[in-house]
Amino acid sequence: MGLSAGPGCKVESVKVTELFAFDAMGKTPVEEASAGDIVTFAGIENFNIGDTVVDLNEPRPLEPITVEQPTMSMTFGVNKSAVAGKVGKKLTMRVIKDRLEKARARVRGGFLRAGWASSCQLQSRASSKPHAA
Repeated sequence: MGLSAGPGCKVESVKVTELFAFDAMGKTPVEEASAGDIVTFAGIENFNIGDTVVDLNEPRPLEPITVEQPTMSMTFGVNKSAVAGKVGKKLTMRVIKDRLEKARARVRGGFLRAGWASSCQLQSRASSKPHAA
């Protein structure tokens, strides 16, 4: 299997570790899929929205798609209210940013904007796939 960012781009050899086809009962593990099958797979790293999985013997990648800007934005910060520190753990902004960076590294599709001393902003496309800014 190969992975390509589009026509005229280099084709990188990749390995799919799991492959599932969708049917009336949900997902079913399969050994192979054909054009038109709706599948989900695991094992390919550094995969971007718009990349094409191709046959290495006859690679014909599709034109990349344009993706809309994020549709959701959340601001995270330390608790500065009158009850701060009375309930739960005390968290510093550094701890909050570290946790968000770790989460962003595991999931793709979100943008983390840091730079404020007391808060940072996470933006995403309202899906479960954030990616690095």
